[in-house]
Amino acid sequence: RDRSGEITAGTGYNVYSTEKEGSYKGLLCPMAAVSQRLPAGFEARISASRTVRFPTLHHLYSESSGNPGLMPEEAVKFEVGAERWIFLRGESYLSIEAAYFYNDLRNLIYRSSRSYRYNNIGEARIAGFELRICCSLAPCLSGSVSFGLLDRRVTTDELLEGVTPEKTEAALTARTGFGTEFNYRFAVFGERSTYAAGRYLGGYAVHNLNAEQRIGDKVRLRAELDNIFDENYEEELGFPASGRRFSAGFIVTM
Repeated sequence: RDRSGEITAGTGYNVYSTEKEGSYKGLLCPMAAVSQRLPAGFEARISASRTVRFPTLHHLYSESSGNPGLMPEEAVKFEVGAERWIFLRGESYLSIEAAYFYNDLRNLIYRSSRSYRYNNIGEARIAGFELRICCSLAPCLSGSVSFGLLDRRVTTDELLEGVTPEKTEAALTARTGFGTEFNYRFAVFGERSTYAAGRYLGGYAVHNLNAEQRIGDKVRLRAELDNIFDENYEEELGFPASGRRFSAGFIVTM
């Protein structure tokens, strides 16, 4: 590492056994990332990694869709991106970040609906573009806007089922001097394809709000209002999402 750039590298080693293979196997999962400062306040970065995702108990033993013979899901991931920071007066700032990612998947854990068994897909790919803008106007107010777009030409069809290729999110956080924090989230999802030929799920927009109040150093009160405008939508074909929801509780830290 020096003043103009940084190199990060590491590795992990995962050991697993499956009912299908019946013996223990090891998988080396290295990663490396390089970042470089550029003129005019830009910073570029590139990263590569290998990861593994093990089947959960639900994947393996669910009565409706479990498959004890599932293999772990492996992925080789690449990402290239750039970020620009603009510092305003005081502690205020504006950051703009753009990135393109490509993931090569092996043994993708997949099911076409809740009534089907999980299976592995030998090879799959997902790629896309992400843009994120963050802004802090004052210590008590910050926000962000992000946009994601999947590359349909590269991404495997099964990964597009029930997942919108376009997603836009906005967030706003406000804090008071009395230990209260308000978080507003707004997300827009585009039309999505399904496993049923010719059937599509419509796009929708959801507004969520939560508030948290600190009481001393150990207690936090929290209230949430999700789907504020009671949007009617389906996250999965045949399974409508719940409407407006309110919840409240507290968190104690010892």
